[in-house]
Amino acid sequence: MSQFQCSTETQNRTKAFQEADKTFKEAWEAFEQEYNLRFQQLEKLREDRNAKLDEVKRSIRAEVELLVEERMTFQEGPFKVQKKWSDFYIPEKLVDMLSDRGLYDSAVSAKIVAVKVEVAKYAAVKKFLEDNGVAKDFECCEDGEEDSTAISGPKAIPSPGSELKKE
Repeated sequence: MSQFQCSTETQNRTKAFQEADKTFKEAWEAFEQEYNLRFQQLEKLREDRNAKLDEVKRSIRAEVELLVEERMTFQEGPFKVQKKWSDFYIPEKLVDMLSDRGLYDSAVSAKIVAVKVEVAKYAAVKKFLEDNGVAKDFECCEDGEEDSTAISGPKAIPSPGSELKKE
């Protein structure tokens, strides 16, 4: 791995962030100390609300799963409930029956059945080729692309009271 050093401008921005982060955390700690009882009450209410939310979702799901109807939609208070069903054909059975009736080639032509070639991940293919002593012969098949740069570290802090986007 090569050594890289960010520009002075980026280093200054990093320091500015660290100062802002420290200032925020100090202010947040002071705020929490001042309003600790209220926060505890809010946290208890939030936990109670989320527990009841979980209970009602489980209850609705359990009742709907007992129904014999395959598809349905209804409203229960603020909850919209959809009992979904996913239709499909059993691939092996379908192909066998199409072949028995002489319909396999026309099913492929109609794109009802697809013949696919899939290649395993790079490392698995490389090991296979190496194990068989032909890795050098297949170097012309190798390719790659640059992935996006990953940056980990501190996360943005949502404003107090905001709900999370994903449940």
